[in-house]
Amino acid sequence: MNARSLSRQLSLAFTVATLVMAARSYAQLTPLLSERSIFAQAKIEGVDTRGQGYSTDPDQFGPFVVSSSPWVDELGPCDPPTPPDLCTLTHCDAYAGQNSSIFPQGIQFSGEGSGSWDGESSSLYKFSSICKIRFRIEVPVDYTIQLYAENGDLDPGAVFASLEGPTPDLTLHYTQYGVLQTTGTLGPGEYVLQGQTQTDWRTEQFTSGGAYSCIFFIDPVDTLQGTAGFPFDQTVACGGTATFTIGNPGPPGTLSYQWRRGITPLTNGGNISGANSPTLTISNACSSDDGYYSVVATVIGSSPVITIPSRFAQLTTVSTATGVDDATPASASLFAPAAPNPFQSETALHYAVPPSTRVMAAVYNASGARVRGLTDAVLSGSGTIAWDGRTQAGERAPAGVYFVHLQAGAVRDTKKVVLVR
Repeated sequence: MNARSLSRQLSLAFTVATLVMAARSYAQLTPLLSERSIFAQAKIEGVDTRGQGYSTDPDQFGPFVVSSSPWVDELGPCDPPTPPDLCTLTHCDAYAGQNSSIFPQGIQFSGEGSGSWDGESSSLYKFSSICKIRFRIEVPVDYTIQLYAENGDLDPGAVFASLEGPTPDLTLHYTQYGVLQTTGTLGPGEYVLQGQTQTDWRTEQFTSGGAYSCIFFIDPVDTLQGTAGFPFDQTVACGGTATFTIGNPGPPGTLSYQWRRGITPLTNGGNISGANSPTLTISNACSSDDGYYSVVATVIGSSPVITIPSRFAQLTTVSTATGVDDATPASASLFAPAAPNPFQSETALHYAVPPSTRVMAAVYNASGARVRGLTDAVLSGSGTIAWDGRTQAGERAPAGVYFVHLQAGAVRDTKKVVLVR
């Protein structure tokens, strides 16, 4: 298999990987520096022709495709009746190419090169393709990486792909023929992905040069980062119970938890329970418990230690002159923002309402026209209201901005959502 045929196969693999990346949940990858250079040079008896390309762009999120293929012809006398200016004694060329794309959740790139000469006299050529991308990950992620190498006629060390970074012992190089796929977990930090194939001057009549490629994508560790918006703000009657939860605690035994009020760790006792569990409960809550609460999850056994903080959720308690049991807040929102937002297939709004509260929700478009009724029911406690992006008739609503109008008793609220296709 030569470099160009491998490149065609890798392009198909890239397409599949891109679809996979688009279907997975998001974790942000931030490119810091992308160095993409290609170089090809051919030379015959002092005639030197070269082609090169180079790009550095810290904000590169789109495709980058460059190819250089310089060539030279040595023209000379030929036997009649061929005109001399149409006679080629020697043809020499060199080829180097590369492509790369950077996505918020992944990177893909490939490069290749080859060279040859054909004729009465020998000639020289060389080529190189180098791609180096530095990026930052802000949260712990699971990664999958596929490295490809095709040495062609070159020594294995002349073709490689690698991933290097701050996670202990993470120096993954691949220089042999074939495909390597591996998975693992990366901590926050800066990493470097690189691929390279290159030669010095060569005199072989034909060199099937090296080809390399990499498909790399990430997912947030399946813990707090997959539950954006948790824990939710709470408004309860003085004397009632407030419950904060992270929503998705991850597989048992993978995380430990520490709830905090402000930045002060909480301990179990008094009206506090669950300080070291996925759910914090504050019983008989009143004004002295008002404040901001969050949880810090720690990946058990991680080295270095990986900690994942949640958002801060506000607790507000209210009271009335007639007592605490029938108190209904007159203002504070009982609904959390919609998540995910933007969304493609479904978005949901979490609610927490007093017992036996009539809750109504409906979707309107930007022109004010009603699109879909979501609920009109008497509810108690917490739950979710979902919209699947369809109209009242069951048809898929067009992409755009929509507004979910909500009412719980005397409290009214509106949440903006963005539907994408």
